[in-house]
Amino acid sequence: MSEIRALLLAANVVRALIVDDAYDSVPLASDLTLDADEWTQFFDDLNANDVATLREIYPRYEEVRADELPSVDEFVASLWSHRSRLRTELIDPLFARYTRDTGTDLAYLATLQQRLGEFGLACETAGRQFKEKAVTSDLIVIDLFLGSTQDEGAVTASIDGLCEVISGRADNPPLVLLMSRNTGLADRREEFRDRTGLFESAFRIIRKTDLADPGKLQRLLTRLARHYADSLKLAAFLSAWNAGINQARKRSACLIRKLDLADYGQIRQLLLSAEGEPTGSYLVDVFDLVLHHEIEGEASIIDSAIALNALTSATYPPPYVEGSRDLQDLVYRSLFQHRERLRLIGAENSRVAFGDLLRRKTAPSVVQGSVTQDLRMPLSDILEEDILAVLTPACDLQRHSAKRVLLMVGKLKRLQPAEWSYGDDQLRTPVVELLGVERSWIKWDLKHIETIAHRELEELLAADNGFEIVARMRESHALELQQKLLASLGRVGLIAVMPATFPVRVEVYLPDLESKLRRLDVPVLEEFGGVCYVGRPGPGDMRLVLSEEACEAICDIIGSYDLSLVHRRAHEAVNHIRGSSDLLEVLERGVSLPSPQQQGFKDIAGPVGATSGVGQGASANIIGLVMRNGDTTKALKGGEIKKAGVVIATWDEH
Repeated sequence: MSEIRALLLAANVVRALIVDDAYDSVPLASDLTLDADEWTQFFDDLNANDVATLREIYPRYEEVRADELPSVDEFVASLWSHRSRLRTELIDPLFARYTRDTGTDLAYLATLQQRLGEFGLACETAGRQFKEKAVTSDLIVIDLFLGSTQDEGAVTASIDGLCEVISGRADNPPLVLLMSRNTGLADRREEFRDRTGLFESAFRIIRKTDLADPGKLQRLLTRLARHYADSLKLAAFLSAWNAGINQARKRSACLIRKLDLADYGQIRQLLLSAEGEPTGSYLVDVFDLVLHHEIEGEASIIDSAIALNALTSATYPPPYVEGSRDLQDLVYRSLFQHRERLRLIGAENSRVAFGDLLRRKTAPSVVQGSVTQDLRMPLSDILEEDILAVLTPACDLQRHSAKRVLLMVGKLKRLQPAEWSYGDDQLRTPVVELLGVERSWIKWDLKHIETIAHRELEELLAADNGFEIVARMRESHALELQQKLLASLGRVGLIAVMPATFPVRVEVYLPDLESKLRRLDVPVLEEFGGVCYVGRPGPGDMRLVLSEEACEAICDIIGSYDLSLVHRRAHEAVNHIRGSSDLLEVLERGVSLPSPQQQGFKDIAGPVGATSGVGQGASANIIGLVMRNGDTTKALKGGEIKKAGVVIATWDEH
């Protein structure tokens, strides 16, 4: 208990706010929308004395139709506040479900308040009107369904209220613990993250039935508090970025307004006409750079970015929101201009621009292995899976000073984990997204170069079975290809490409008495699986990353599994896992996977400094085995069994 108290205090988490509609002293009309039959019975059972009482406690009783009264908050509040004046057999059935649910929730909340107090937190409580108290709270424990009906309106009340609180303290948001007795709570993680703008490291969810478990609550708060400082750095960066972009946009707009038609006329006459460059494309390029410059001038963005340098990979939480991290989407956007930009031509006298990618519209027909097209047609051997990159300098395209357009040929390849690489052994565009084509990468061939006359290229772009412009690379990536192609003089300094992520199917096993693998039932893995991160070549270049829920589920099932069903030579490794947090720590940090070509198992090493006791020397720190796309029907070998405290099998999703 002292550990969590110290951790929360060190994270400056000292004030907690518990938010639940059960704390509201008066129900709303929406809280009774599930009680339609009870409302009908209520009005049917009214006698003259009851009606007289209703007129007295709610003066507008005669003005509102009976079928509208159940939706009027003031009427419901009057009934609740004066229920002692109405017959018990009349009023009690109407509020029976609401009273029962509220009582159940209050019991959960009392336990929660006690636990938080034991953790050293000063607690306040609030109902639906919680925003004022939330402004100064470090931790907000809130019912995601703020309403007895547990419907979308109740979710909206909770999320909209939090959004208002967070928007007022965007650079210092509170930690949030979502609770509910609704079974759909877990499915709301992604929606909650995206609607509130919180990073997932700053919130967790818990069922109200789990509030009585001090271990569960303590684990969640430990994770939140341990990473709170880094979460605040991310939040401060995003807040500074949003505010800075807005200020940079205003300054850029002021600069742009200083230029008027006369200035654009001079620019057109003195520069663009001679260069053959369209005004619109030129101005978009220039104003993009102006905006970039102004963004870089925002001190708050730079300061918050400097703070991010302190983030470390030594400790970090496992993913909390299920689903693959689609980092390739960011990579694609950093390498290519938006497809809409293609409508702006790059040069007045050329239909292609530097960095354009060309692809054949339809493949040429083939008869007896030969192309039926006139072989004198240029680029007749380029097929649909081929990609052409325009690498003629932009100025030469604009002026037609180059007699022929320089093209480099590449092959479209389906993007899979085995194909992602940071290596320099081959020239590649790591990811490309084309309409009607599965996400791919491009393998460029430095020895396959084409040149084509401007007129011939124009004809091919106009022909039905010719070519079309399908994408335009950003200048930095196009320059990298051009440099490697023309001079091999070295690489320009470019931003490192993010790791790739791919979904994988995951199963967990233990060796049975016959040395065969017996699959353990882990429902969360069947539903969500895991994610394979692919980085630079070297140790740990491919890592299996599981959600927090999956990590805990694997540890829980191994902890509760009947040891008599496990091969005796694996008992030592299994018992070590049960008696330590080594497996949970390894799973949360990510498991190094075998390469796609590696056969058999790869050892799962325990945390640095830990020893499993399953062997001597190098094997003493092994707590399990992992395989990739392997055969789980084969029996384990003797040397493998003693390491099999857990056996993880993964399969690439195709």
